[in-house]
Amino acid sequence: MDLSDELGTGERIRVLRESRGMTRAALAHLCGRGPDWLKKIETGERELGSHTLLLRLGAALQVSDLSVLTGNSDGPAQLVPLAG
Repeated sequence: MDLSDELGTGERIRVLRESRGMTRAALAHLCGRGPDWLKKIETGERELGSHTLLLRLGAALQVSDLSVLTGNSDGPAQLVPLAG
């Protein structure tokens, strides 16, 4: 999936979640959070400052590199450990 460089992290998370047919509640649950928290992240009302939560979101959305979520492709890949 090709995400626009203009999208913020929250918008990228929303696009990926929707493309995978996941509800906000399902993705939030996989991260140990509530759907209201995820809504705030997706709308930009709340900043996602936790690297651990970013990794959880990446794993739940099955992305191999955090740059897919952050849009920051400068530097080395930030690999996401995916469950088997």
